[in-house]
Amino acid sequence: MYQGGSVEWWMREKAFQISIADPHLTAQVVHRFNFKTPLTIAVEGKSATLTSLVVSFTPKVQWLAETVQLDARSAIYDYVRGRTVLTPGNNSFTIKGIDLNRAKPIPTPSPIPDFRTVGPGVVEAFLVDLIGSMPPGNLAAAKLDGLIRDGDLPPVAFR
Repeated sequence: MYQGGSVEWWMREKAFQISIADPHLTAQVVHRFNFKTPLTIAVEGKSATLTSLVVSFTPKVQWLAETVQLDARSAIYDYVRGRTVLTPGNNSFTIKGIDLNRAKPIPTPSPIPDFRTVGPGVVEAFLVDLIGSMPPGNLAAAKLDGLIRDGDLPPVAFR
């Protein structure tokens, strides 16, 4: 534990981010997170000092596809680009009809766009079902990102 947050769940969160950042991972992944300065954490009532943490896992991936309904308060569909564009101002959308039990297996995912190049109002939705991704009860992941050396965090669209 570090300042009331779980170091284990922070490491799981980083493994999920690594998996999402590269949807083609199939081999074992080993990633080292180096701390800017040594970090003291609590382990079973005792303190331990860390200089880095290592995440190691082998992802098991199954890609699925299904047609769903996008219900937006105010939007238009851009047939040329194949995207839904929300109109300016206060807006919202809901995705209906998600049923992973009826989805069709596919060999590879659709290309994941660079979210920095998607235009204003454009909706890009990719759903990920990560087994074991939620900590039990009200346990939260430790807030360690700011303590990690630059360049060691995985590249992800959202942090």
